[in-house]
Amino acid sequence: MKVAIVHDFLNQRGGAERVALSMTRLFPDAPLFTSLYDPPATFDEFDSVDVRTSFMQKLPHSEKTFRAMLPLYPLAFKSFDLSDFDLVVTSSTHYAHHVRPGNAHHVVYCHNPPRWLYQTDDYVSKGGPVPRWARTPLKPVLAYLRRLDQKAAARPSAYVANSKVTAKRIRALYGREAKVVSPPIDVTRFDGMQEGGEKKHYLVVSRLLPYKRVDLAVSVCTERKVPLVVVGEGPARTELEKIAGPNVRFAGRVSDEDLLELFSGAWALIHCGEEDFGLTPLEANAAGIPCVAFRNAGALETVIENETGILIPNQGGHELNEALDRIESRDWDPAVLKRHASTFDEPTFHRGLLRAIDLSLDSPTATPTPKGGQA
Repeated sequence: MKVAIVHDFLNQRGGAERVALSMTRLFPDAPLFTSLYDPPATFDEFDSVDVRTSFMQKLPHSEKTFRAMLPLYPLAFKSFDLSDFDLVVTSSTHYAHHVRPGNAHHVVYCHNPPRWLYQTDDYVSKGGPVPRWARTPLKPVLAYLRRLDQKAAARPSAYVANSKVTAKRIRALYGREAKVVSPPIDVTRFDGMQEGGEKKHYLVVSRLLPYKRVDLAVSVCTERKVPLVVVGEGPARTELEKIAGPNVRFAGRVSDEDLLELFSGAWALIHCGEEDFGLTPLEANAAGIPCVAFRNAGALETVIENETGILIPNQGGHELNEALDRIESRDWDPAVLKRHASTFDEPTFHRGLLRAIDLSLDSPTATPTPKGGQA
């Protein structure tokens, strides 16, 4: 069976990109189709993958401009010729599911329906990639793109969701049922990590977007005068730097080796955004440290209260302060944390995805009943 993998874009170091990498290990002979590819900006492992890009690769793109080209992505994915393949596995958060696979069986692994289309307020805010003034002129464009998205979502043979909350959104927005298969973490990355070292800081690992609520971690750690290291890039960085005290360091993008060192020196990971799943709390556990996370959505599937971390009921400074007090008031057993993380390892993901693909091959495609609207 000839397999093709499709992913939105390869110009970041995020959880979705790690999932796409894992798919290439599951299907090592499969080419990976993507809209654009910026090797220095993503994981080095993609160097050994047969990456095939769209016409968008020839357009100038950067951290600041690739989101502004979002209306072009449907055309980019429709331009791929996948007629030679028997199975197309798509990793989609934006527009990768718009591909036309011909007669191939098409399974979409959905990280979330496009946030900027269905949860627009997350993106229309200070420091976000879409400025507030652009909201009114964008309304007809967004309405048109939602209609395109609904049509594209009706075509795949099957949907697989990365979490229960994503499956719920797929059902509400697309009228499709989705089997849940949790994304993987590569626990072997943490095998050689130094343990028992001095704890020096709190840690945030995130794209710097408003809905990630990195501002909460920056504000609280500034107030407490405790060291915080923020790993990641994004359009909200300028605003975050304005509210940060001298105890907050913005590390930008870091190598996996440097990230392991930062994990080893952290009291805990702070993860205050509402995530569809969220791999970084599990990576923190794999590194032997607990996580403070917002008690909502994906965190409910990855964080065990008082065992692998602390869940805060609201995205507020008082709640985060109390959680950090609780982190500092007790010892956390690295063995317990690592054992929990290992239940989300890559072999488990591969078995789950293959099982979902096999089930979809055996079942007729249900007629979707798209709901539309906001999630």
